[in-house]
Amino acid sequence: MKKKVVYLCFFLITGLMVKAQVFQSTVEVSEDLNYRNISDDTTAVFIFNSLASSFNLSPNRIRINASGVFHLVLDKISPNHLMLNVSFHKRTLTGKNEFQGFSADSVLWPGQVATGIQVYNGRHLRNTMSFSCPTDGTSIQLDVSEFANGRIGELALKIDQVQYSFRSPQKLKAMEWISQVQMYYSYHALLTAVNAKYQQHANENHRSSANLMIDHIELGRLKWLLEQESFVQNLHIDRFDPEGLLIMREQLNRFANRASTLFDQEMRKNEVVEPDYLTTFCRQYVALSTNYLKWAETHQPSVASALVMMASIPQQANELGILREIIQYFASGPNHAEMQIPICISELYAREARQLNDVDDYVYALLLLRNAAFIQTSFSLPSNHGFNTAYLAAFDGVAASYLKVGRMACLSNNSQLSRNYFQRVYGMIDSHLDFLTNMVPQDSALPGLFREIISLNKLPSLQFSYTDKVQLFDKTTFLAQHVGRAWYPAIDSAYRINLQGYLDQQLDIFEWMLNQNQFPDAGLKLASIDAFLKGHADFYLTDTIRLYQLAKQLFEVYIQQSDRLLLAGQPGVALEQLVMADKIGDWLPYGGRILIDHRIDSVAFPLIETMVEKAKYYIWALRLPEATTKLAEADSIEKLYLDGTNSKATELLSLSHQELAARNCMVVQQKLESAINEIRAALRARAFTSVEKVYESVQDLKSEFEGCDLNAKKFLLVEQACQPIVSYLDQNRQVKKLLFERGYSAAIDHYVNLLKYILAHQLDTMGIVLPSLYTFVGEQKLSLLTITTTQYYIDKGNYQEALQYLWMARKQKIKKADMRHLMGRIAEGLAQMDKKSDASVGEALENYTGNDKWFSYFNFTYRKNRLF
Repeated sequence: MKKKVVYLCFFLITGLMVKAQVFQSTVEVSEDLNYRNISDDTTAVFIFNSLASSFNLSPNRIRINASGVFHLVLDKISPNHLMLNVSFHKRTLTGKNEFQGFSADSVLWPGQVATGIQVYNGRHLRNTMSFSCPTDGTSIQLDVSEFANGRIGELALKIDQVQYSFRSPQKLKAMEWISQVQMYYSYHALLTAVNAKYQQHANENHRSSANLMIDHIELGRLKWLLEQESFVQNLHIDRFDPEGLLIMREQLNRFANRASTLFDQEMRKNEVVEPDYLTTFCRQYVALSTNYLKWAETHQPSVASALVMMASIPQQANELGILREIIQYFASGPNHAEMQIPICISELYAREARQLNDVDDYVYALLLLRNAAFIQTSFSLPSNHGFNTAYLAAFDGVAASYLKVGRMACLSNNSQLSRNYFQRVYGMIDSHLDFLTNMVPQDSALPGLFREIISLNKLPSLQFSYTDKVQLFDKTTFLAQHVGRAWYPAIDSAYRINLQGYLDQQLDIFEWMLNQNQFPDAGLKLASIDAFLKGHADFYLTDTIRLYQLAKQLFEVYIQQSDRLLLAGQPGVALEQLVMADKIGDWLPYGGRILIDHRIDSVAFPLIETMVEKAKYYIWALRLPEATTKLAEADSIEKLYLDGTNSKATELLSLSHQELAARNCMVVQQKLESAINEIRAALRARAFTSVEKVYESVQDLKSEFEGCDLNAKKFLLVEQACQPIVSYLDQNRQVKKLLFERGYSAAIDHYVNLLKYILAHQLDTMGIVLPSLYTFVGEQKLSLLTITTTQYYIDKGNYQEALQYLWMARKQKIKKADMRHLMGRIAEGLAQMDKKSDASVGEALENYTGNDKWFSYFNFTYRKNRLF
């Protein structure tokens, strides 16, 4: 550990002004982490050992330096309340943090940092606060108010002794990361070989029908498996791809597309299928699995993962559809039955699996038998006794070996390893459940599994707890009932003994909680015991007296606490205690339910009455929002504790709501009358902004008068009087917004439309008047505005109006060069319009420009377009 001592801040307390933030600072820290100085951190040791063993390193070679920053903010909440907010932010992680080309920063960054802060007031050390915070930037708060004494003056903080540590969830994260790196290299080995094989096939002139079918299935299976893998995203191989896996995947996709094309072409052929083609395909399809398993045996388990997955038929992929298409292809030939291929494949898988069972290779045997079972299920084929026997032998061999490893781990007190292997067994049972439950009942199957279960049952509870034993029997007892009936008496007897042992243990904990006055925890424990008993309905509790006695003791505690709370004037909390007593449920003492119902009724109804009285006062005082809130609280209490069982409470609340609704309607009516008067006054005063504001408040009233018998005509009159004005003001704001945000060109059209709107709705008679666009532009005397308006009318094809703005530009002495382009467009447009006119060119120009020299380019363009 690297020790870091830094003075954080100094500030005067005396005369300090109240601010939200008094001080903020950052402190850089770093620490070297290696296998020696993490020895006290079991999680860190686990992660270092896991990385070392997975990548063939000594853990002593893993040395890193973690550098980060403490961000400290001192807030003054009130004159005497100071809070220090501390957060840690990661900077860099250097050293041996890369494994097989991938950065392990996400694994090796400690999840927590611990430090101490010494608080000085003047020269006096007031306290040392030790704390830890996450390294993900999450802020924690420390109250330093008690250490700030204004009579002394200066407050100083000093950070000391920084130390990183790892958090328990990082174990799983590390194992997942290691698994994903190993999977990356497993697929690299697989893709290297597969791509090389199909590169060679691409150079072959002819491949048989069976080979083309297998090629399509194999490449489709591999492509689908790659698409399911998460390491592509989690390892960010789009940025870090040390072996070029993405390029290899693209090459695989090209081979897969080619194989798909060749397969489709083969399926469209009308050739006669040779009889031996069917057998050849079956053998090659099964060999696709067995060859990958043989290949996997030549590699380390970490590299073999992808190879083993290639040996399994992916049940969620499209492979079954391809297989059905191939079956139809063969069935079209003479002497070929449709079920011939599924039967052939299933039998070949079973034969290969029996050979593996003979050499105790149960894991691979079970994989092949699972493939066979999937084919049987998919094509509705029956399984015979020989198949079932082989399946159970393989399942038994794998499950028993897992349980044995778990048992050995229990004996060495390695609880994590033991649970991992027990979970594997539970996962096996879940994944093979359909087959195990649908087969013909057996008397003596799974002997290895049941022997291990009995051996585990003999372990003392300190090594294999009752909780773990009950979970094991919960998962496996049904197997004894169905496929190991000879084992069932012993298994069932052990199961019941462990159920009783577990229950006794839970009752001991329940009693201890009661004796320690941990009543909330005791209530939760009783609920878990009740759920346990309901989940094991066929378990007959040998001694219920103790459970009833403990439940009665807890019941009496809740009743006593409820009485004390009532005397203290806290009926709401007293009700909560009564509800907790009610949750004791089936274990209530005799008469307990009646007592609770009576107590709840006697407490809840007065409480509701009190709330209703307050609500009525609020209604009378026209404090309607408060009345609504108070009645909602009363409704909640009635629903939670009485739920319609007390007719007096129901009637009282109903009448109160009616009274509130009537009062609301009266207030809404008054608001409407007041709003109408305000609108009339504003219209007379031509205060149109006030009209808009009141109109908006009237619109809000619409949601309030639902259910009220109000005069709808008044609302209609308000809308008819106000809507045009409100729309005008909205359009006016839109014009101004466009003018400031997008300039003249965007605003002109809206201004013109606004002028039309004023005339159409006769708003000018009410005093709403805007200058015409021509007047407005002329008054502004802005060259850009004049040019833009001219452009606007040209774009509209209104050349006569555009000419008027051209004259305005002349009067505003805008340079001819700035208007030359617009002059040309106006002249061209007018010339096209005047081609059928009786007026001569000279007369037209005299009318348009008065032969003013400023319009010389206009005259030239007009003549050219008029004459030619």
